Amino acid sequence: MMFRNAVSGCLAVALASVAFTGVAQADTQHVRDSGASVSAPAAKPVKGTVTSRLGVNVRQYPTSNSKVVGTYRYKQVIDLICKKTNGQPVNGNRVWYKVNKPNGWVTARFVKNHAAVPLCK
Repeated sequence: MMFRNAVSGCLAVALASVAFTGVAQADTQHVRDSGASVSAPAAKPVKGTVTSRLGVNVRQYPTSNSKVVGTYRYKQVIDLICKKTNGQPVNGNRVWYKVNKPNGWVTARFVKNHAAVPLCK
């Protein structure tokens, strides 16, 4: 009788374990990869400070030949969205930062970034 109770107890624990595992498996089996692209939330912009006493022009494209769409003043702190490393060189610096107020580009030659700026995609 004692042996039967011990076996029954072990059997009950084993069944409970299987039942619990089965529920967990059932919950995970319905998840499928749809192949849909899910984009991560946009990264928080990196801050940068304008270092040129004359300020810096915001250009339509990462080249000093493109249209000026705005300006930032000396020591102004700005949001840097991402960077392009193969833009037109400005005093030997080919890096340009994407900005959004106004929407355009500023040369990295006249902006000191406060942290690493991600590459533009």
